[in-house]
Amino acid sequence: MAEEILVGKNDKKIFTFSVSDASKRGSIEGEVDIIIRPGSKESFDIVEYINEVDRISYNNISGISWHGFYQKINNEIKIPLIRLKRKEQEEIEIEQIRHKIAIGRNTPYFSMVCSLYVPKMKEFENCKNITSNNRKSKVVIDVDNQTTRLDFFILPRHMDVQKFMDTAVGLLYYFGDITTFDPTKNGEFKTIVPKNLQYKTFKLDEWYVLVKEVVEENMKIREPKLSDNYSLLLHYPNQYEYVFNRTFAYPNTKPMPLGEKFIEDYYGVSIRQLFETPVDRYKERIEKESQGDIYPYLLIGAYKKNKG
Repeated sequence: MAEEILVGKNDKKIFTFSVSDASKRGSIEGEVDIIIRPGSKESFDIVEYINEVDRISYNNISGISWHGFYQKINNEIKIPLIRLKRKEQEEIEIEQIRHKIAIGRNTPYFSMVCSLYVPKMKEFENCKNITSNNRKSKVVIDVDNQTTRLDFFILPRHMDVQKFMDTAVGLLYYFGDITTFDPTKNGEFKTIVPKNLQYKTFKLDEWYVLVKEVVEENMKIREPKLSDNYSLLLHYPNQYEYVFNRTFAYPNTKPMPLGEKFIEDYYGVSIRQLFETPVDRYKERIEKESQGDIYPYLLIGAYKKNKG
């Protein structure tokens, strides 16, 4: 049985993000199915998909299934797939997007699945109400009446979310804006001011989901078209190199590859032993000392593309 996160605005159901096990579908690598839907009688005004070099835009999308597994069908291996659907007389599939990332034991990092944009002026009168039973049985995230972006990440099954977030890679996910994982922006490391960020983790079945709620003017400056519409950004699935093929350093220390640092952090010494204060207090200090998009105590270098 799938479990889901429900997003509400003014007590209306405006979005659902559900996760289920793909093992019964003949998966041979990877194990997760993700279903993404707008509220009832709604469609996303814009859905953009980021590939390796460009963005592809679609309009009036009523449903998305994001499959993170390889599947064997008639002795043929099918690579993972994203399906886009549009509701006309009935809901029909308008696009299939193939990608190469399976969410499983061989992908030891958060996959950034999508970002939901909810503009301040958007009303959802036709959507169903959130009931008290919804709040008892489901994960419910309420957005305020201001322009908001919700970023959804998912960890492979059985990974320890707290241990993961205590690593340098975890800090990259915490502070880094979506440009960090975007090939069309060359993985530029832009940060989010902590006062404009809320960070939550949930467990859906056996998967941990990270949701970052972002409310800030920079969001509108960086993505004006999406933030002014009820929109969804589907992120480039192959984010591994954009996460691990970077440099990391504390002040006055020699830089090292972030992938190497992750192995040290996750399987060895905890990053909390190297900070003066825990991350949740540390971010309050750097907020006061930050200047623009540069944090003086946390240096995560630019993404460096492999040669050859």
